Amino acid sequence: MISPQLYRKTPHPWDLLFNWLAARGPALGVAAIALLLYATTAAPGLTWAHDGADGGDLIAACTSGGVPHPSGYPVYCLLARPFAHLPLGPLAHRFNLFSAVAAALAVGILADLIRSVLLEAGLGARGSGAIAMLSGLIGALGPTLWSQAVITEVYALHALFLTLLGRCAWAAHHQGSLKVWLSFGVVAGLGLGNHLTLALTFPGVFLWLWPLRQRRSALAALGGLALGLCAYLYVPLAAGAAPPVSWGDARDLAGFWWLVSGQLYRHYVLAVPLALWPGRLAAIARGALRQLTLPGLALALWSAQGAGAGHVRRLLWCSGSAALLPALYALGYNTSDSHVYLLPVWLVSILWLALGAARVWMALPAGRLRALVPALLALVAIWLGYAGWPEMDLRDDRVAEEWLQAVRSRAPLGAVIITGADTHTFALDYLQWGLGERRDLVALDGELLAYPWYLRQVQSRYGRPIPDTDLQRLIAEYHAMAVPVLLADPRPELEAVYRLVPEGAFWRVYPAPQ
Repeated sequence: MISPQLYRKTPHPWDLLFNWLAARGPALGVAAIALLLYATTAAPGLTWAHDGADGGDLIAACTSGGVPHPSGYPVYCLLARPFAHLPLGPLAHRFNLFSAVAAALAVGILADLIRSVLLEAGLGARGSGAIAMLSGLIGALGPTLWSQAVITEVYALHALFLTLLGRCAWAAHHQGSLKVWLSFGVVAGLGLGNHLTLALTFPGVFLWLWPLRQRRSALAALGGLALGLCAYLYVPLAAGAAPPVSWGDARDLAGFWWLVSGQLYRHYVLAVPLALWPGRLAAIARGALRQLTLPGLALALWSAQGAGAGHVRRLLWCSGSAALLPALYALGYNTSDSHVYLLPVWLVSILWLALGAARVWMALPAGRLRALVPALLALVAIWLGYAGWPEMDLRDDRVAEEWLQAVRSRAPLGAVIITGADTHTFALDYLQWGLGERRDLVALDGELLAYPWYLRQVQSRYGRPIPDTDLQRLIAEYHAMAVPVLLADPRPELEAVYRLVPEGAFWRVYPAPQ
């Protein structure tokens, strides 16, 4: 017979569920609101907005079992591919929704981490929950993450792994169980399988964990890392099946290394001249104001200068260290979309903002005055939503889809379409190898003809080799075979040799009159 005393100490399952929901309420609330926001504003189909040209390549690779552009993104391919089979509208829209889910989970985990940090900083459950939820919403409404949550790209998933890594590092610092350390390693390995720049945050994370180093914990973390990195086995296995989208032909070690090390893009790294750095720094400063607004930025900076005590002080230093290398990388990366590499910086800044808000909360006397803190955070979130909505709302964005419709309806049967930009190259990949349409067309990227792996891929796709790798001679060969040649992008160097006639979305290439 169970004693009454023992019976009273046994929690009811409903009580356990209620307590769990109370503890995870801020995280669940933020994730739900963010998912609704992102799903509502997601692009209805393929989009080029927000530097999203890579979407066509990613979708084509996922749906055809192939390998996208460097670094191969095996974890993205494995996790996003199931969304292709969901009855959620056009194929590209399903992948846009995958980004929405990943970004929503990211800000939910961020809110959960903030709540844990604030509880340890001495804030009560009520204040911690309110500040965590509102800070998470500010993170969700930041233009960089929002822009990536509504298109097909790898950066929403990158944000998810960033927040997961931070949450696991916090747990490893406090719990220290081998299971936690193993999970930390797995998350790190899988995160690298999605985007290699996750490694730039490792120095700060290791600095946070370093005083707790133990051989068993280190071995568990390294074992988890190795397990997570096994995702890269997808690359040679997928390439071995000779799919129509297979960058680098990674069936051998040389091709594998060329792909996963990102050799194609190495010349962009630290390629911004030092003379342009002041302008870049000014752009980052403007970006910080857009991400946080002036009150939010003031709270983040105040938490940094106040620093707090104990674990909170160390957390500020270590999280700042984790954001430093990504900031430098974005500063020197010479592309138009380098701002997305600042995602770790903005996520860390939300943590700092929350700690600054907590300092204000604790400095105010208990009572109604403390309500000013969540009121201020709510105003920041409302302003970010109001200011960002017109730019982030892609429900009416059909530029890429209209170009594809022009290809469907106006490209001559059996024509060769020569592209020179990722927007059109990847859109054609999406059309042919994602949707399975207009495979009579031969799509050639004029910038990739110098790569032997690309020539082999085109031959495998269309069942015939490319007549020549020089663009002018190549066009002459096709004209000799009476094959229509179209340009998706203007090429001034061909104007002296051929007659280029605009035809809707293309330029038709004709032999020059004699």
